[in-house]
Amino acid sequence: MSLRKGTFQRGIAPDEITALARQAGLVPAAGTPVLPLPGVCHVVLAKPKG
Repeated sequence: MSLRKGTFQRGIAPDEITALARQAGLVPAAGTPVLPLPGVCHVVLAKPKG
């Protein structure tokens, strides 16, 4: 947390990332490899065709 900047940082789970992406019209990309990075979450997103 930065009191000077008035900001904070928090972790975000893959499910939350996916839910926010769906609201923006994106979907999880099919067939993407999962990278086993400790302490890191990621989701590969794509704009649906059509």
